[in-house]
Amino acid sequence: MNRLPFLPLMVLLFLAGCQTAPQYSNPNQYSATGPVISAIEADITANRLTRPTGNNAMEKIHRLELISPNDPLAEKYREKIARQLVKLGQKAFLDKKYYRAKVLALRALDVSPAYPDAGYILDAIREAQKPLSAPVSSGLPTEIVDIEQVSAPASVGIITVTVPDVQGTVEDLAPITTEQID
Repeated sequence: MNRLPFLPLMVLLFLAGCQTAPQYSNPNQYSATGPVISAIEADITANRLTRPTGNNAMEKIHRLELISPNDPLAEKYREKIARQLVKLGQKAFLDKKYYRAKVLALRALDVSPAYPDAGYILDAIREAQKPLSAPVSSGLPTEIVDIEQVSAPASVGIITVTVPDVQGTVEDLAPITTEQID
């Protein structure tokens, strides 16, 4: 009989140990915005930011705004898309693909007009496309010579050399004779 009072206690402890931890699910999974949010995140991961038409993150953000007009996630995703477009634009700029960099920067500004880094790309493109300034004149006639590209180590850069007008110098020296030198 002494064992019987402990039997219910043992069964209770055994059953308590068999319980599993509660499973928490994604709260957005069962909401109206859940599938749209998942699709936005998938598009951002796949770099379908503003293209192709009909299947991109921006169009899904517009859907999110229709379903839930004041959802703060819409602005968060807009900034995330703008940031990703700027990263792609910076890479294009470094690869000297200025037109592509400009397009990406303009898309970033279209997505999030207050995102400043897109404007920096546009400024950098403007600076990179400016013509080189004329060399400072020392009073001697000069000529700019284009040097053709050769294969060289990465540390070698392009050098612009200002050479005096040799033809005029040669013509000036032609009348001099050996008698004039003595």
